[in-house]
Amino acid sequence: MTTRVAVLVGTLLLGWTIAVLAAAGAMPARWVGTSTGDPEQCSPFTFELTLQGAKISGQATSHSRSGHPVDWAVTGTVGPDNAVRLTAQTTDSRISSARRSTTWVGQLAQTGLVIAQSGSIGCDPPRRASLTPQ
Repeated sequence: MTTRVAVLVGTLLLGWTIAVLAAAGAMPARWVGTSTGDPEQCSPFTFELTLQGAKISGQATSHSRSGHPVDWAVTGTVGPDNAVRLTAQTTDSRISSARRSTTWVGQLAQTGLVIAQSGSIGCDPPRRASLTPQ
């Protein structure tokens, strides 16, 4: 039981430390990376995100099936447990209206932001990305 309490306290302290660093501006503010994906079926996303406290904003780029670049506006949040939820939206008419918004979920740490596409319009297997601080 003592080991479990120590692990729980350590986990809570780590989460609190990351939250304090993010709020104080010590958490890296800019995160970049490219997801997995098949260029012909499920184009990779290239992310450029900014973290400001618990809010995330930025942009992503992918390609349409015809090879044209598609720009995405990205917004999201970081929860108290460092869980991340992002929404990427595009107005590009080459993308069907049902696919113009996609959700990504993951976890924020000092060394990286790991996310995976979630929801019904995802790829099989789901796209994943490990963003690094810049």
